[in-house]
Amino acid sequence: MFKDSYFKVADNNHYYYREDQFDTVRNNAAIKIHNLLELSLEMMESVLDVNIRAAQGYQGFQGSMLRRYPDAYTTFADAANTRLISPLKGGLTAGTTELFSIESKDYTRLAIIINGELTFFEKNSSGIFELSFDIPSELKELEIYGTKNNRNYSGLLKYEIINAP
Repeated sequence: MFKDSYFKVADNNHYYYREDQFDTVRNNAAIKIHNLLELSLEMMESVLDVNIRAAQGYQGFQGSMLRRYPDAYTTFADAANTRLISPLKGGLTAGTTELFSIESKDYTRLAIIINGELTFFEKNSSGIFELSFDIPSELKELEIYGTKNNRNYSGLLKYEIINAP
């Protein structure tokens, strides 16, 4: 897993970290090995800065153009043992049914909360939280929340709702 966290560039024989915010297991393995070997993560130098500017009149991710991933809150990114399985796309089409699957040892319950009403995920026999959910058309976005103490819920993921043409 640690070896797969890096790739080598033949031109300069340097290794670079292969970052993936949704692969928390691999990220944590790489950090743990760095700590065990007493290698500073600060040693890694930045190789690229990107400044992207949208064309005038650009309306963002609308219509058939879907974001690649949902928005992840820091509570999700900081959860070492939580992994999004599906859906990985950032935009969900209103009126469709989606199967949400999240593997987590960090949270005791997961839910979608709409207008104060909680729709809970169920844990399957493999320990994965799942919920088959009909995407309402009146929403602009859908958020998934998690709790570690069965009382206080924190936002984890946010999806954009796209109305079908």
